[in-house]
Amino acid sequence: MTRLGTIANWCYPDAMKIELNADEALVLFEWIMRFSDRGTYPVEHEAEELVLWQIEAQLETTLVEPFEPNYVQLVEQARARIVADQRAR
Repeated sequence: MTRLGTIANWCYPDAMKIELNADEALVLFEWIMRFSDRGTYPVEHEAEELVLWQIEAQLETTLVEPFEPNYVQLVEQARARIVADQRAR
């Protein structure tokens, strides 16, 4: 996978851009969705939850994998590649 997922908040002139590779974006999306589905984000302040919602919404509009029939397998493969890459460093 060579595409980059970009998360930025274009509503503000001081927006910060965070670049993730496709595997990182998919794993982050799955982690956020796990809490979203439960309705319990691991946050201490309302602002943290709002930021997670913004990231979730931006990933939802970028990723195609969540709509694939083998989504669970794609997430597992992405996780494995991330771990293998980190261990290889």
